[in-house]
Amino acid sequence: MSPLGLITGMKSEAALLYAAAQDGSDPVCPMIAVTGGDPLRAETAAREFATAGAAGLISFGIAGGLDPALEPGDLILAEGVRLPDEDVISTQASWRTAFAAAAAGAADGMIYGSDLAVSRTDDKARLFTDYGVRAVDMESHGVARAAREAGLPFLIVRAIADPADRTIPPAALAGLGPDGAQRPFAVMLAMLRNPAQVPALIQLARDAKTAMRRLAAAAPSVVNSAPV
Repeated sequence: MSPLGLITGMKSEAALLYAAAQDGSDPVCPMIAVTGGDPLRAETAAREFATAGAAGLISFGIAGGLDPALEPGDLILAEGVRLPDEDVISTQASWRTAFAAAAAGAADGMIYGSDLAVSRTDDKARLFTDYGVRAVDMESHGVARAAREAGLPFLIVRAIADPADRTIPPAALAGLGPDGAQRPFAVMLAMLRNPAQVPALIQLARDAKTAMRRLAAAAPSVVNSAPV
């Protein structure tokens, strides 16, 4: 049986998948890439997995909420992704249905794939109003392009970190390195320059922790999943 190709933005997200794979019963270990919130790097990794014989591709990690109904920690199993050029690529319906049975309580709907961080509430509201997309991330559209090019099924499994009514403080955007590692000193330096961000950073950290707990619960279903 061929392995899955799993693409994340952060090392902490990938760590959840590695832990689930070590504890799982599936003898076929998935291929996992960390792409640092870079859509082109996500697309390249997904293409490499396709070339290596991946059975399917999954975009996994946190996302920003665009739909006011979604709260931190809500899991979204997206029906597809709207690209920045307004193209839409759908996930595989049969695989999505099978996965939903294993991940009870996941929301549906569309994800928006953005080349840039969407941090302001007015930008979130505009995307939700204009396109009806429920969440946003920076990897899923790259994975979707590679999947379509290779003729592979793909899924999007994301947990909401920052909800629609919350702006991401600028200091937080400095906290992710291109290798997907956390950069706490960069965040601290940005905080020192603008201490008014501290309350928002604390709230974001709480929300992100909630999202990561939800991803940890979903990780075993991800690594043991298979296209159907």
